[in-house]
Amino acid sequence: AAHFDAGRRAALFDILEELGCQTFMTGTEPALFSSLTGRAQFITVDHGTVRRTEGH
Repeated sequence: AAHFDAGRRAALFDILEELGCQTFMTGTEPALFSSLTGRAQFITVDHGTVRRTEGH
């Protein structure tokens, strides 16, 4: 998602949501995924520990 401009990123997220499939996306910039707050689950992996986090 980081390689897309905001419009293409929004379109990608919409398509993935419409598909209704499980999707894993990773990134180092939480702000790029902020539009998914309330539409997705966010997890953080830190030194082998996985925890659910709030949307960014």
